[in-house]
Amino acid sequence: MPGLKHALLIMALPALLAAQPVQAAVGSPGSSTTSIAWREFDAKSFQQAKEQSKLVLLSIQAPWGHWDRLMSDLTFADPRVVALVNTSFVPIKVDPLMRPDIWARYGMGGWPTTTLLLHTGQPMYFPDAARKTIKAGGTYYATEPMLSYLQDLATYYSANKENVEKAADEIAKGMLAHKDVGSAPLTPDILEVTVSKILEAHGAWNPNPEVKSYRTPDVDSAELAYAYWIKKGNRNVLDTELHRLADMARGGIHDQIGGGFHRLAADAAWRVPAFEKLLGVNAEALQTYADAYMVTGSSRYRDIAEDTARYVLGTLRDPAGWFYAYQAADSKLGEDGDYYTWRLDEVKTLLTEEEQKIIIPAFDIGDWGEMVNSAPRNNVLFLSEGPQLLAERLKMDRAKVTELFESGRRKLLEARSKRPAPAVGRILVSDVNAEMAASLIMSGDLLKRPELTRSGIEALDFLWGKVYDPKSGLVDHAWSPDSGRAGLAEFFTDQVQTVRALLAAYESTGDSRYFEKAGGLAAAADKSFADALNGGWMDRLYDADAPGFVSWPTRSIRDNSLFAESLVRIRYLSGRAEDDKLVKSARKGLESWADEFGSYKEMSAPFGLASDRVQNPPLEVIVVGDTTVGEGKDLDALARSLYQPWKVLRHLNAKTGAQELQARQMTAPANPAIFFCEASRCAGPFARQDKLREKLDQFLGIKHAAAPAQDKAKEEAP
Repeated sequence: MPGLKHALLIMALPALLAAQPVQAAVGSPGSSTTSIAWREFDAKSFQQAKEQSKLVLLSIQAPWGHWDRLMSDLTFADPRVVALVNTSFVPIKVDPLMRPDIWARYGMGGWPTTTLLLHTGQPMYFPDAARKTIKAGGTYYATEPMLSYLQDLATYYSANKENVEKAADEIAKGMLAHKDVGSAPLTPDILEVTVSKILEAHGAWNPNPEVKSYRTPDVDSAELAYAYWIKKGNRNVLDTELHRLADMARGGIHDQIGGGFHRLAADAAWRVPAFEKLLGVNAEALQTYADAYMVTGSSRYRDIAEDTARYVLGTLRDPAGWFYAYQAADSKLGEDGDYYTWRLDEVKTLLTEEEQKIIIPAFDIGDWGEMVNSAPRNNVLFLSEGPQLLAERLKMDRAKVTELFESGRRKLLEARSKRPAPAVGRILVSDVNAEMAASLIMSGDLLKRPELTRSGIEALDFLWGKVYDPKSGLVDHAWSPDSGRAGLAEFFTDQVQTVRALLAAYESTGDSRYFEKAGGLAAAADKSFADALNGGWMDRLYDADAPGFVSWPTRSIRDNSLFAESLVRIRYLSGRAEDDKLVKSARKGLESWADEFGSYKEMSAPFGLASDRVQNPPLEVIVVGDTTVGEGKDLDALARSLYQPWKVLRHLNAKTGAQELQARQMTAPANPAIFFCEASRCAGPFARQDKLREKLDQFLGIKHAAAPAQDKAKEEAP
């Protein structure tokens, strides 16, 4: 349960439920007091619950979280809790990293999740003090509240078993009735609707400080904003997203001295984070800040992208080339963010008086900090004043202030590197490894940083070699050096992100092997995960015999949208008319969301983008000729660095290029050249010395310049 000023989530049953304690409770004969006998989430565990007439205690504990660790090492380690759980419940523990399907169906809004289930796998419901039916469970529980809560729930279930099971059945039937999914045609106004949803959601994010509300980096909305700006020239949504990105970069959610982003923030100003750093969050941040640089031309976004890549390659990259799934929130039990926070006296000891004069106000470091629960004197570093504002306020030379600012940051980073670092998750998780590989490839090409592109390619090659399952034609969910493949080639998100990465590698290298792998994997995923009931694609392979809600078809609007876009991309990269069937499949999948996407608010951004791209052809940047040496190689690098939100990059040799260009009534050049095409309209040839960005804008009819810089304070995001 991350964030600032955490209130313990204590859900007390009303007095009418607090009858006699359950039989064989704390300290009863024969009960284990050593550790909880955690079981797997499988049919055998639920059968045991049925035979013993017990509730299932499901604990979903993330391996990276501060509160998950407290729950595991304190609450669930208490001998009284151990005895109660082992005696009166069937306990099941799940790692959401390995079982995202269980988290998607049973999560209670955060990690850790603690919930109570019936032997059918249905959640337990009970009446609260107002006689309103609520679901049993929550997130973090301290020891005493947990003891009281579990005793009361077990007593209530024992006395009201028939009513509890009847209520669960009725609620499940109601949920299934609402799962009927309609279908509607895709229309041009879907893009406008999703843009309005983003503006509504982000404009309304001004929570009451007394109410807990967490803020996550919504990069999909930013990507939609870039595309909308370039397509429409409308600044409203772009300004909203750029201001949000600048605020994130200035906030504590951004590691101000080490680079990279924490998982989320607990306040409107992005200052106090959940300190774990997840690979997926940083993959998305890398791409969206690189794209922001391409849209605006502002170097501050480029700097943040490169700092994020530097953190990932320095901390989360294994020497073999793959990426660890996360870096944990803290290194010491009970000290939230201990690695990342600072006391004022520590800072003064490390810095010269000149550096203190700059660093202390820059990061608003005081006697009392933001960690009010665990360490009240510890400060989270967020940028309160950058060098430009400090230079003006202190009437100092800007260059000198910048010099002191950077030297102070280096000293803090050096001192921090000597602290015990939070552990990294040494496991390869396919979807986030593929997402990071794609981000490195695409951002490396855009930023003309070939070392980033190479790192992405290397990670993708390693991933494919370790997790591809030739029997199923799918990729497994995870691999580790110790145990190999996890044997979980059953999650749609892994296929989606791997297809995206393979296509990014193909567009970057022109190596047809990546395209062949992407096409084969996409075909296998389309067949294996198709949702015959609702349309689109399910989040996991269907298993009618799986326990509880795992047998229920569930879909992700983001994964469905990204996959639909990849199908369309394959069609345009192949250039084959017979691949029009992929566009039809993508359209059909998206149509299954078209009558409900608005309810997802800002999370509908990927759907808005995919819907627009299914309806409109991309910009085809076609490089014709040998691009392995000389001018052709330079030309290819320029083509890869051209930013356009809906773009495919095709590499054609002289022979195939001549055939296609002739079909499009264009003349093939003698030397390597670039052509721009959109549907049947083409322009070119263009050579390396041509101003390709200007030529592209002319071809697309883009008249608005790059988005201008924002206000001075926003400009100073490090």
